[in-house]
Amino acid sequence: MDDSELDSALNMAKSGEEAGVTLLYRNLQPFLIAYLRNRTGSSCEDVSQETWISAIGALRNFEGRGGDFKALLFDIAHKRVVDFYRKESRRPKITGINESIDIPGNSYSVENMLDDVSSQEAISKLVSNLTSDQAEVVLLRVIGGLSTQKVAKIMGKSVGSVRILQHRAVEKISKSQIGVTI
Repeated sequence: MDDSELDSALNMAKSGEEAGVTLLYRNLQPFLIAYLRNRTGSSCEDVSQETWISAIGALRNFEGRGGDFKALLFDIAHKRVVDFYRKESRRPKITGINESIDIPGNSYSVENMLDDVSSQEAISKLVSNLTSDQAEVVLLRVIGGLSTQKVAKIMGKSVGSVRILQHRAVEKISKSQIGVTI
């Protein structure tokens, strides 16, 4: 969906047309789920639902274009992730016994890994060694497709901090995941 189509869907949704909400959902949900799966794991559907409820509620007073709504959606999702971890920290942890753990040996190449994992698993592996802030920046910039300025606003950081986090994340990914030194 290009910017003009996103703007049109947003205008329809703001005027109360169900088709507009449906178009927004169908086009933005895959990106939202990819972001949330990397932040909340198997709880991504629940967090996504909470995010959409808040986003649709905000439509009434929303002023802006389609890209601004996308940024709002990811801003709400970021806040729901924070809420999710607050709730999780209050719950008792239950751990089971994992009977078999398959850890690939040194002969396991990058090509083998890419063949064996889905894109979601690949994203998870790429961000697994990053700090929480670095992972957040990478997910919002790459999956969310948001500008540095919008990511900075969502995270409550300066644009310069976001750029530094992104740069360090890319360096860390390239060194730890692929073994390439920049």
